Amino acid sequence: MPTPDPTSTQAGPEAAPGGAWRWLPAVRRTERARFGFFLALQCLLTFSETLGLAGSEALLIGRHGAGALPLAFIAAACVTVASSMGYAAVVGRVRNDVLFGVMLIAAAGLLAGGTWASAAGVPGLPLALFCAYFVATAIFGNHFWTFAGDHFDTLASKRLFPLLTVGGSVGGALGGALGAGLAAVGPTEGLIAAWALGLAGSGGLLWAARRALRRWGPLAFEESDETSVEGLRAAVRHARATSMGRWMVVSAGAMVAALFVSQFLYSEIFARSFPSPEELAAFFGVFLLVSNSLEVLVEVAITPWLIRRFGLAKANLVHPITTLAAFVLLAVDFRLAPALLARANREMLENSLAEPVRNLVYNAVPPRLRGRMRALLEGIVVYSAMALAGALLVVTGSPEPWLLCLVGGSLAAIYLLANLGVQRAYLRALVDQLRSGRLDLGDLGEGLAAAPPDRLAALWRQLLETESDRVVAVELAPLLAGRGLVEPLREGAAHRDPRVRRAAVEALSRAAADPDAARAILAERLSDADPRVRAAAAAGLGSQGEALLASMARSGDPEEAEAALGCLPAGLAGSAAARVADPSPRLRGAALACLARLGAAGAADPGALEAAARDESPGVRRAAVEALGGLPERRAADALSRALDDPAAEVRGAAVAALARRDEIAFEAARERLGSSHGRVVASALDVLGGVDAEEARSLLRTSFRERVLGAWEHLLSMHALGRPADLAGRFLHAAHLDAFGRDLGLAFRALGRLEDGALVQSVERALRLGPAPARTEALEVLSNLGDREAAALLTLLHEEAPLEDRIRGVARLEGRPRTPDGVVGAADRSSERWVRFAVEGAGRPAGRETMERLLALRRVPLFGRFSLDQLEAIAGAMQEESFVAGEVVVREGEPGSELYLLLEGEVAIHSGLGTDSDVELNRLAAVTYFGEMAVLEDAPRSASVVVTRDARMASLAGQRLKELVLQMPEMSFDIFRELIARVRRAERARRGDRGSGG
Repeated sequence: MPTPDPTSTQAGPEAAPGGAWRWLPAVRRTERARFGFFLALQCLLTFSETLGLAGSEALLIGRHGAGALPLAFIAAACVTVASSMGYAAVVGRVRNDVLFGVMLIAAAGLLAGGTWASAAGVPGLPLALFCAYFVATAIFGNHFWTFAGDHFDTLASKRLFPLLTVGGSVGGALGGALGAGLAAVGPTEGLIAAWALGLAGSGGLLWAARRALRRWGPLAFEESDETSVEGLRAAVRHARATSMGRWMVVSAGAMVAALFVSQFLYSEIFARSFPSPEELAAFFGVFLLVSNSLEVLVEVAITPWLIRRFGLAKANLVHPITTLAAFVLLAVDFRLAPALLARANREMLENSLAEPVRNLVYNAVPPRLRGRMRALLEGIVVYSAMALAGALLVVTGSPEPWLLCLVGGSLAAIYLLANLGVQRAYLRALVDQLRSGRLDLGDLGEGLAAAPPDRLAALWRQLLETESDRVVAVELAPLLAGRGLVEPLREGAAHRDPRVRRAAVEALSRAAADPDAARAILAERLSDADPRVRAAAAAGLGSQGEALLASMARSGDPEEAEAALGCLPAGLAGSAAARVADPSPRLRGAALACLARLGAAGAADPGALEAAARDESPGVRRAAVEALGGLPERRAADALSRALDDPAAEVRGAAVAALARRDEIAFEAARERLGSSHGRVVASALDVLGGVDAEEARSLLRTSFRERVLGAWEHLLSMHALGRPADLAGRFLHAAHLDAFGRDLGLAFRALGRLEDGALVQSVERALRLGPAPARTEALEVLSNLGDREAAALLTLLHEEAPLEDRIRGVARLEGRPRTPDGVVGAADRSSERWVRFAVEGAGRPAGRETMERLLALRRVPLFGRFSLDQLEAIAGAMQEESFVAGEVVVREGEPGSELYLLLEGEVAIHSGLGTDSDVELNRLAAVTYFGEMAVLEDAPRSASVVVTRDARMASLAGQRLKELVLQMPEMSFDIFRELIARVRRAERARRGDRGSGG
């Protein structure tokens, strides 16, 4: 759903200036409920895990000492890897929300039993609970992000997932506070019981939100399966084959091994300082409260600053350095203060700094493999390295702390070296994806921005060498300017390709590092052969170039004037206003677009702007509407409202965008047009309402949704009642109801998309049209929970694959609809549908019957088979009628021709080689039919001759006239493309069949 205009004055929790959502501007209004659920779930999960961490670690160390940790590391790693593999075998077979709920409730039950067993002194329970913590963290953490990914697209994930991480830190802080309180008043097993209750509460939250989850998604009808066994195999193949993948594996392994060695070291200190499990649990609770609170600060302030200041690849070096520093501190002073810093590095900095940066490093992994690499590294490599750390500690026994600090420091050094390797491979991987077209510069974040200047310059020069790479080079130019790299841009400004010269000139206009050199280069380009380069250079020189821009804007050369109008500064708005009434549509449109860009429509005569909004050129009308959108006058508002009726989609789109900034008139303009007989106008009105942030607009959308669904049912029932009529009026009435059915169905989905998540509704509609049976079933389940429930149920029923009578039985809203042909005909003259009424009213008039005949004949032309009656009417209006006598040649083989013919009366014969010894009659056509349809789209000689065999009446359509109509109504082109593609596929199938038969 389009983002609503936030100008509503209506009071309410979302609109209130002091509402909590103003602190979360990244969360769109339509995402709030969904985001709130996942934030609560993440907070509750982390709250539970924090209690589990404090309780299980306190029980293990408090009862068995830190010496139990090495074997515990190995056991926990083995159990976690085995559990992760079992999870990987199951995920994807069960819906993610169902699987999550079952796992949470099962884990809560097992932990409840573990609480009782631990309190009863059952041997081995502390170790089992320690292992259980790692299993739960690994599986629930991975599944949470997979589950959340089902309900947010890529762009939304980039905005919202960091906020979910902050929610996890808040949950951790709350868990720490509760853990400290429970440990102060009771046994440590109380933390385990609270852990179980937290997981049960998470499962309960999932159960309570089950209906909403079906309404929110999943976005794709095949849920994410990145942690499946096959997905892990794909990740292993990628890690082996790429430098980036290998370094990421080494980095993850070394990091985890180093951090678990440090955990063993600081746990020795904690065990001496807090000898009982209860004291340890209370200490851990306080520590986790403080560290999780500090995590929030690091996540929202320090980590983003590091990325902006040093670039992503360099920010990835910070945590290895702090890990190395932690071992140095422990080696120098093996006491509580360094131990606290080491634990803060182990948990707080890893969660708030290392993990967010690592997640962004995944940008360099191909998109299809990012989730799989994450599952490999965090589900397999991490726990394998944990087992390795345990094995190292077992082998070394209990040496002096400084010796273990040396081992851990060595692992931290490997971690640092691996991240240096990641830094080098990161840029190469990004560039490879960029050059291959798999990545957009906008996706790179700070990656290229942190590259050394000489490497950026070398990349620029390399890209300029190849024609296909220059598009990328053009996008790279602003980054060069931002880094102060004037010399490479100087070379670009002299390049033979005018696109490169223009990009370099525009970048130099913003170069701040060496402004004098940049201005000198711009001055050289004032005499460039390409007017767009000259105009860009003049614009970059500011006041020094204004005289040239003003001169170019007055030029009689349309290309030169258009280039200048695209660059005029606000001070020269008058030059644009002077060309608003230019004889050239191209320049009128450019002048209006310039005024719209400058927000200077007031410099033009309002009457001229209104006249331009009625121009015969759609491009001019669109630019005029964009310019009028910047005016406050009521006359401009009226013109914008009228533009919603425009036949050109681009003009209506511009009007919708302009009205989105004017809530005070948008609602009225849209309401007036919801009853239009033209579907395109109603669709634009619905788009306008979707941008009005007011309850009355949503109420009107809900009403429109219901009305369109009921209208679609009414037309479907009418078609069903009519059957297959043989008479002209009956066939036209059936076509009119079919036309109205398709329009109402499309508008129902349009209204629903403005009420709900537009991308989700579009996915549902596409699955219902094109998807296989499982996808259709899933789409119908989602659809039934969207928008108004009664209307959604009827829309769902409309798409079910059961007999019509079975579907409508017992639906009260559909009772009383006409069920017989006479009933449908009798109701037609009362219909609000223009063509339905016309089927009855025009049947008694010769002109009406002729129109019906022509429109039905046009619909039989494959190119126009999907067109609406309104579109066919426009085509019919562009046709010329002629009469032919028997023996007359209509078209001759080999001659040029660009007309399609409708044979309305008479008969024709199709000949090959007419008038020659090889003359063959190929076919005979009798009215009503067509021929020559491909001539309207291709400039090729006629492939056969057409001779009239019985006096005939025909209507012809010139190809150029059809092209003009498509420019005015571009939606026509999609249906034409469908037919052309279908023809190509039929020809290809026929060719394969000929080869298969040996012909």
